[in-house]
Amino acid sequence: DLHLFRNEWQLIGSARSRFGEIVEALDLVAAGSLDPIIHGVLPLTQAADAHRLMESRGHTGKILLAP
Repeated sequence: DLHLFRNEWQLIGSARSRFGEIVEALDLVAAGSLDPIIHGVLPLTQAADAHRLMESRGHTGKILLAP
């Protein structure tokens, strides 16, 4: 999808997903209907801290690294 390409987004699926489910997910992304759960944003210099947090499973949602 050109929208994904332009925004440099990635859609990571499952080996068991059906094509129709992937299309539905893309439609939801394009409509802005998905609200990702973000635990926090850390500077890239704290990447090791982010890895430790993930390994400890002490987070809920995604941990983002900002340049």
